Amino acid sequence: PWHDLCEVEKSLSGLRYLEWDDWRAALNQVLALTEGVYLDGCYMDWALERRETLDIQVNDALFKGCAKGIEQEAWGNVAEWSQRILERDGCNQAAAVHRMRALCQLGRSEDALRTYESVARKVRAEYEDEPSLEMVEWAARARMF
Repeated sequence: PWHDLCEVEKSLSGLRYLEWDDWRAALNQVLALTEGVYLDGCYMDWALERRETLDIQVNDALFKGCAKGIEQEAWGNVAEWSQRILERDGCNQAAAVHRMRALCQLGRSEDALRTYESVARKVRAEYEDEPSLEMVEWAARARMF
């Protein structure tokens, strides 16, 4: 449960002004504060809307974190943050690509392949579609590591 919504909102809004080390620390603080579901069990319209808005904001911050992590070659952060996105949306192929890339860079190609298989299976089941070309390419790269 979330107890400090003001701190979460403050940290999220302040991310754009921070340099990498502070940015990483602030995002990790947001993630620590947002464990679980905001107002779990409350299904009033305002709570559902607020929960959805916060989920979108945290997801956006995670994607920005992955992009910044790739720039900084902070592969451990990229692997962790992309995994957080996949926990929220198991079919998110962009997050899967970030995770697979990071895991390959960390020498964990088997984990990258497991990510591919998991997301590809979910995409096929939920959307009756095949994984993106970029996912397939990273799976091929992982097999070569």
